[in-house]
Amino acid sequence: MSAPASSDDLETTSARAARGAPPRGLPTWPLAAYFLGLPVWWVLGLIDVIMVPIGAIMALYLVRARIRVPRGFALWAVFLFFMGASIIELTRYTQYLTFSYRAGIYLSSTVLFLYIYNSWRTISDRRILGYLVGYFVVVVAGGYLGAAYPSHSFKTPAFEVLDRLSPFLSNNPLVRVMVVRPFSQYDPTNFYQIPPRPAAPFLYTNNWGNVYSLLLPVVVLFLLQTRRHTPLRTVLFLLVLASTVPATLTLNRGMFIGLAIVAMFVGLRLAARGHVGRVLAAATLAGAIGVFLWNTFNVSAGLETRTQASTETRSRLYEQSLHQIGSSPIFGFGVTIDASTNPYDPKVGTQGQFWMVMVSHGVIAVACFIGFFLVTVLLSLPRRDLASMVYSAIIVAATVETIYYGQIPYGLPIVMTIAALAHRPRPRAPTEAAGRQAGTGRRTVAPT
Repeated sequence: MSAPASSDDLETTSARAARGAPPRGLPTWPLAAYFLGLPVWWVLGLIDVIMVPIGAIMALYLVRARIRVPRGFALWAVFLFFMGASIIELTRYTQYLTFSYRAGIYLSSTVLFLYIYNSWRTISDRRILGYLVGYFVVVVAGGYLGAAYPSHSFKTPAFEVLDRLSPFLSNNPLVRVMVVRPFSQYDPTNFYQIPPRPAAPFLYTNNWGNVYSLLLPVVVLFLLQTRRHTPLRTVLFLLVLASTVPATLTLNRGMFIGLAIVAMFVGLRLAARGHVGRVLAAATLAGAIGVFLWNTFNVSAGLETRTQASTETRSRLYEQSLHQIGSSPIFGFGVTIDASTNPYDPKVGTQGQFWMVMVSHGVIAVACFIGFFLVTVLLSLPRRDLASMVYSAIIVAATVETIYYGQIPYGLPIVMTIAALAHRPRPRAPTEAAGRQAGTGRRTVAPT
């Protein structure tokens, strides 16, 4: 791997493209297969693992390319080292299965990041944003499906295959939840009588809320970049409005917090540049929609019930995470561990990506994990284009959400995609870079 490209290198590449030489680039189909193939992977029962084989394919393409890494990537490399080294803490066979799965997602998400970062010459931001918009469409459709059929679930073809080949695997708790897909998160026997909360195409409603909070700003950005009054712009606007219904039904507090962070981050930066009127208009529209949905779906009552059901459990698990890591601070425990106070509680480290990394892989690992995203934001702050502002805002929101949301296996690939876009060179206005092309009068564009 080599350092980031200099402006001279980039100008040379642009000049080569201007002369008609075919640019050496990475193909788009692996990205399209992952993001646009979401409904296929869901139906087949492969949605939770498909990132790993697609990541392996992208890695093969990267091996033949000249890979560059952005500034700050060393922090992520250190995280990967401690993540891998924590395997020494495992003691049971089933732990190796869990560890291998999570390690596969971390590594394939890293490959995805490098793939997008190194393909800036041939795969535009616009195309990648388009893939994310397609992903968002399926998420919204799944939300409506979960709202319409809250008690429904189905056994995927992957379940049928595993059940025939290895009943041990099909009955493993980790594997079974991947291949038997629910439409919503709903337990009619729950003491708190929490109403059905859409989850499809993901396993849990928190997964849905996490992904929605990361993708909605992307869709709005794509909409704003679609300047002409075309059917696409109308469809995107209607999609954003329609998506608020299943989003509200999730009663997902963390999702609301994440979206508020994005709105405030971008709004304050735009206001500082003199766009106060537009910021106020957007805030007024968003507030009106929020009040309408809040009253229509009686959100306050649902949130009160949710708070009673989850806050105490989360607080107890967070306290145990801080207590337990003291006995293994360097490498953690390799995986999440059983709760010591209540056998019915989820495992310690499962109620947020921050806690999962800390408990599983240690204090240094979690510091580097969070540090990588914070450095990405700091490096993008000098950029004043709207896309960079939105990318930074999403990463800030995603970092905050690590406190209460897990990012494996759905959120992390999206965050790494946004981080790669944030690190990409941004184009400047055309300049007479290195003079005119031997009397042709062509100009080159020098990225920043």
